[in-house]
Amino acid sequence: MTEEFWADVIGDYEKLFDSEEGCDTIFYVGENGNVVRAHSIILRTRSLYFRTAFTGKRADRNNGMFTFRKRNIDLQVFKIILKFIYCGSIKLTDLQGPEILKIIMGAEEFTVRPLINYVKKFLNENKLQLLVSQPIEIFKIIHKNSLFTKLWDEYLEIICEKPEIIFSSKKFSSIDESLLKDLLKCKAYKMDESKIWESVLKWGISKHPTFDQNIINLNKEQFKLLKVTLNDIIPLIKFDYFDSTDVYQKILPYKKLLSKEMVNNLLKKFLDRSDSVRCSHRTRFHKFGFSTMLTPYHYAVFANWIDKEPDTHYKIHNHPYKFNLLFSEHVDKELNSQVIKSVFNKVKATLIVARIKNSNRLVGGYNPNGFNEQNSSRFTRDSFLFTFKDKNEVKSGRCGYVNQPESAVYYNEKLEPVFGIGPDLSCKNDGNWTSNPSSYPSIGIPGNFKILHYEVFRVIKDCDV
Repeated sequence: MTEEFWADVIGDYEKLFDSEEGCDTIFYVGENGNVVRAHSIILRTRSLYFRTAFTGKRADRNNGMFTFRKRNIDLQVFKIILKFIYCGSIKLTDLQGPEILKIIMGAEEFTVRPLINYVKKFLNENKLQLLVSQPIEIFKIIHKNSLFTKLWDEYLEIICEKPEIIFSSKKFSSIDESLLKDLLKCKAYKMDESKIWESVLKWGISKHPTFDQNIINLNKEQFKLLKVTLNDIIPLIKFDYFDSTDVYQKILPYKKLLSKEMVNNLLKKFLDRSDSVRCSHRTRFHKFGFSTMLTPYHYAVFANWIDKEPDTHYKIHNHPYKFNLLFSEHVDKELNSQVIKSVFNKVKATLIVARIKNSNRLVGGYNPNGFNEQNSSRFTRDSFLFTFKDKNEVKSGRCGYVNQPESAVYYNEKLEPVFGIGPDLSCKNDGNWTSNPSSYPSIGIPGNFKILHYEVFRVIKDCDV
């Protein structure tokens, strides 16, 4: 019979950690070079980093003591990692998000794999709670940090839905220009653009602590200095999403910060009744074409399918496509074929989406090359059909790429768009659509169905991404 006394062993190692008895290694930790002592035999046994350091004689030795300088690690974080190396225990529930991220960074440096895995699991399970607690500090740490590339995307997904976490933070003004620019490049914030602009103005004025915090009270020279500060930031603001009240109250008082061309364009937009280019949405999240069926999450999925990337490659904040709605109709009677054809003739890359009647199911297709004249097929290897079993669940989406590219897309005799020779998807103007897989794989689109709503989008690659 074997008895195990792990608790006693761990307890003894913890005492050894606390007492520093017999230490032969000194660490100078943090910016102040705080002294921490340890035992090389334990370090080399528990960490590949230290095993290599001691064996390869990369550690300095003076008067019989190994020495390491770790100025890049906080003292508290270093002690937590060191205690784990000694005792194999750690308590994360009392720590804040920035400390947890720093533990991951330190554990990665020291190659303490069990600690890395455990802390990452805890972080993933408590992601939102940790972010809300100290959002600015967390974004400062993960910004342009190769260890946290995935986490950056995941947190931006959260910020898109809850942008006030960042833009309404009392510490927003403390972020640097590089981080601010990358945050403003995000495409899908669910917040009025004018409120983002207000936060940016506060950020700009905070960089000049001697200025009056009320921008209206700045003199001419101070406005010039503030304009220089915001020079690379202002182009990232989507002023097209402002309404007339916003322009009057939140732009015109600060027009000295904007170029004359930008101010004139904004005034033209709201004063010239003949100008048809006008947005009815006020947030980046709702800018995607006024679709009655799709959300920014659908567009991220389409972007991945168009570029044949894994489902997790593009997110709602960083995909390189614009989806401009050209046509949106509730199908309660037959659509005019000439109207439909005129829509398709205007564009090349086209996305067709329809909702099946009496369901939440979406079906459609993507055609990168446009539709050709009647009964004349157009060659493409990149078209696909798709379906979402439930429009409210983007993960229910499936797509199938063309396997007979010579007959990928065409108009039929009624000038209706068709995918494949099956036809794999026939988009009939009377709303009675059909599907017979032939040129495309079967992805579960019904054979015959009635559609409730029909939308067509122009797909444009965003050169700025």
